[in-house]
Amino acid sequence: MVSIYVEPDANEKLLLGLREIYGRFGRFKIRSLGSASLEMVMASLGRFLAFMDLRSRLRIFDIAGAYVIARAMGIGVYTLGGGDLGGELVSSDRRFSVIVSRRRDFAGEFLRLIGS
Repeated sequence: MVSIYVEPDANEKLLLGLREIYGRFGRFKIRSLGSASLEMVMASLGRFLAFMDLRSRLRIFDIAGAYVIARAMGIGVYTLGGGDLGGELVSSDRRFSVIVSRRRDFAGEFLRLIGS
């Protein structure tokens, strides 16, 4: 299961990347529970294959607790640029997209497919 937040008008490259990753990683179910922090923790625990918020809307306040939990567990929290989220936490006004998964191959392959 993967939790995905994406805008209806997302660019074509992003949508094609989602389609490709869907085929490569076993046609997982897609869900959205409405809580980015909860879903990040579930991905960190391995309950979800991944959590992806691809809308560039998250602020650190939205996911601070879940970020600390993920980092304590050694789970990568990546931005769409492919870097670790820790390098982006410069300003409370900054908004970003994230990918969280225990499987680095999943996050890496998705970022590669969308050209990050």
